[in-house]
Amino acid sequence: MNNNCANCSKQAEIICFCNQVHLCSGCIGHHLLTSTSGRHKPVSLSDTHLKSLLQDSWQQLLSSEEEILAQTAARHELLSAMQTKIKSSIKEVEEFQDKGVQLVTEAVRTTERKLLSVAEELSMKVIEKCASVKKQLREAMDMVVKGDFQLNQLADTLSSCQNAQEIMQYQVLSKSMNFHQIDVESILTKAFEFNISLQKENAASREVPKPVVCQSPDNLSPVRPDSKSHTLTSTSFAFPESKTKIRRREEPRSSVQNPVRSASKSSKSDSRIPIPVRTPKQARSPIGKRSLRFSLVCFTPEALSLFNAQTSELEHRSLSNKDLGHEGSSWVLTSEGVIVSTGGLNPSPKRSTWLYQVTSGSISIGPPMRVARYHHASVSLGDFVYVIGGLNSVSLKECERFSVSGKTWQKVANLNVARHLHSATVWNSRIYVIGGYENNQVEVLDPQKNKFKLLGVRLSLSGGNISFAQESELLIIGRRILSLNLYTEQIEQWQDTEQEDWWTPTSPLVCSNSAFFVSNSRVYEYNLVRKQLSVLSSLSH
Repeated sequence: MNNNCANCSKQAEIICFCNQVHLCSGCIGHHLLTSTSGRHKPVSLSDTHLKSLLQDSWQQLLSSEEEILAQTAARHELLSAMQTKIKSSIKEVEEFQDKGVQLVTEAVRTTERKLLSVAEELSMKVIEKCASVKKQLREAMDMVVKGDFQLNQLADTLSSCQNAQEIMQYQVLSKSMNFHQIDVESILTKAFEFNISLQKENAASREVPKPVVCQSPDNLSPVRPDSKSHTLTSTSFAFPESKTKIRRREEPRSSVQNPVRSASKSSKSDSRIPIPVRTPKQARSPIGKRSLRFSLVCFTPEALSLFNAQTSELEHRSLSNKDLGHEGSSWVLTSEGVIVSTGGLNPSPKRSTWLYQVTSGSISIGPPMRVARYHHASVSLGDFVYVIGGLNSVSLKECERFSVSGKTWQKVANLNVARHLHSATVWNSRIYVIGGYENNQVEVLDPQKNKFKLLGVRLSLSGGNISFAQESELLIIGRRILSLNLYTEQIEQWQDTEQEDWWTPTSPLVCSNSAFFVSNSRVYEYNLVRKQLSVLSSLSH
């Protein structure tokens, strides 16, 4: 064992346990003053007992220090993991809360749309039933006029009365009407199950929690058609993101360019997904009056196409009259099954009005409009078809309306801003006129006051567009897809599109969870739940 001084190599007399260094009596002072160890334990080499005792104590101290540091590090790691887990659990609760609120909102909106659809069905039954009774009464009236009382039961019964007073007191109609109130609030409350709490079991006995499922009531199902239920778990919950996604696939054997692109700016490569063009089914039978409210209409100079949104069936009808479907014309399908087609360009702007009976296929010409126009907007409200703006060498402010029953045109208030390639939508018995070529303003017509009013909003687009109302929101498809809240007049931008000449000659159709519209002889579908736009079919034949 080497006992020489570490500094001068003389015989060592002292050992310092700071680093187990051997020193002589002349160097120990320098070592204590200059060494930065801070753990000096100098012991004379002649005191072997003390030397051994201090050496053992020092080793125990070092061992204890390592153990304490290891325990402290483990404790710190444990506390850090606990904090991280609690923070992540708080975030998980917030996400779970947002998904729960979103699920409730979507379920109620879906239920509302289904209720509106049921209301339409019931209203149609009321109208059909009353029409049948009115037909029977008119038949009785004809028999009374002809004097053939015995050929009609009602006429024969009335003829047996003794005097006019007895006839007036006779009860001709048997009427009953009732609507049993449905506790929608109770049904929806029972349909929705939601639970979240802290686990009380220890890690060894804890079972995997069952997912919370929103179950649908029997008659008022709020479940989306593409899924059986909504599961509120962080791994299986699937809801649309706050920004719209666009679904696209390649068009088979088609040269049509994809009209929608992603709004993402983070990628330089082309990440577009081509929009699909599905081959439409040919209608097995002509579309009847009951199916008209689920149908979109498209005219060309050669044919009329009817697309049934419920069955995705397409019916083509050849037209002998080549004056329908000119470029820039607009048409409206009324609730009575009459298509009112107006204007167009051939080769100059037209004032023409054509009436097409869908059920019979008959075509008749109506009185001309007051102003020739094309690329205008037209909507149906009550008994009237409103024709708004358009183009006739310059953009027009002039508007007019056609009485379907009276077959007459009436002038209505002018727009505040002339426009063409715009859109018009009916909401809450008012007509909203949106944008147009080099126009980013919105105005609304109150038919009762016969006055247009400009809204205090400016759209982030100024080209042709297509619009439709969904509850209290106005969805606008143009160079960008926008959502305008009609109560707050707040605008939300969802994404860009890659064309600026969106325009439809007829009003979009909102049916169930989707909106359908015609543009460039193709039917587009906008899914209101998933917020996805796709080409549903081509109307070419």
